[in-house]
Amino acid sequence: MSPAALRTLLIVPLLFILAGSETTTTQSPETDGAAGIENRAHRLIVFDYDDSDCSTPDTLKGKCGPLAECPGLHRIRDLNLLRKYICGYNDRSPLLCCPRQFRPNANSSPSTRAPSTTREPEVREVLRARRPALIPEECGNTNASFTRVVNGVDAKKGDWPWQVLVLMRNREGEFESHCGGSLISHRHVLSASHCFVLSPKKVTDASLFRVRLGEHDLSRRSQDSVERSVVRLITHENFEYGLNTNDIALMFMNQDVTFNRYISPICLPYSKNIIPDNITEKYAYVTGWGRTRYLGKTAEVLQQASFPIWDSKRCSDAYKAVHIDHVDRERFICAGDESGVQDSCQGDSGGPLVRPEGYAPTRFYQVGIVSFGVRCATKGFPGVYTRVTNYLDWINKHI
Repeated sequence: MSPAALRTLLIVPLLFILAGSETTTTQSPETDGAAGIENRAHRLIVFDYDDSDCSTPDTLKGKCGPLAECPGLHRIRDLNLLRKYICGYNDRSPLLCCPRQFRPNANSSPSTRAPSTTREPEVREVLRARRPALIPEECGNTNASFTRVVNGVDAKKGDWPWQVLVLMRNREGEFESHCGGSLISHRHVLSASHCFVLSPKKVTDASLFRVRLGEHDLSRRSQDSVERSVVRLITHENFEYGLNTNDIALMFMNQDVTFNRYISPICLPYSKNIIPDNITEKYAYVTGWGRTRYLGKTAEVLQQASFPIWDSKRCSDAYKAVHIDHVDRERFICAGDESGVQDSCQGDSGGPLVRPEGYAPTRFYQVGIVSFGVRCATKGFPGVYTRVTNYLDWINKHI
């Protein structure tokens, strides 16, 4: 048996173990006119899969097939990196996305073909920023099974273990649901500045907030949930009240949380190989307890929905039509249902917009933070999210 064949026999079972099991989800809001900006909440996205054409982690075009048919991938020794090439399954065997440059000429004979003098392209990781030590490497994992959804639905308990409920103390001294957030480390929660800057140039005191992790149904407090005080709150220094530019914030909890099945962090997209810059028309997920319709009641059970990422120019043009002209590609990412059936809504603000790694939904990365939109699920107007990839250095600086 050739060394390449032996390596294939050894790697494929390991890939299957690393790939994990597959999964399914959903959520919803509604539609209404086209008026001013409304803080949004509830969205959710899905993975796409094609059994022939695919894209590699570094965005090269490829073919989805068995590892044995792609000699170019045999040289990758890192199984975690190799896992990122998974594009589907044949029964229970993982298929990998083989870059077209690697694929040998099917019509040539092995006995007559001259040895290639062309070096195979290097598969190297391209980083936007370096992951700080406080951000755990093990992240974005879920036991859920996801398929693309048309309408929003209740999430299953534990499907989104990074989801955070942000509570704010009211005048009676009681804490009530205020915004969403995402757990990114043992002590840090990512959210939106507009959740805490409630009037121009005034950041609300951190002591007015708490965060609850592992929550699912607000009508009955789960024994699996954990609540923490917020001891420090950082909003972006260039956040513009009313415009929601640079709409990102960090909360520091009073003590670490222990990760478990219901509480664990989301991954941040430090590597371009995993989450490329252009994810237009790819599906993503949004979750939250916000209103399920414009000016409607807030949800008691965590909601989820999926819809595509919009082209940046198309999104910008849509908002310019209602005199909102600051939706640029650098700071924002847009996502929404074309028909206006699903969207995030009031109360979901600060929550995460996430996308799976590659084609196998075993690990998720946060690509956006719920920021604003035109009412909720208004046809022709996607939700607008803070583009997380643009703020990784800011997160690293303050964490």
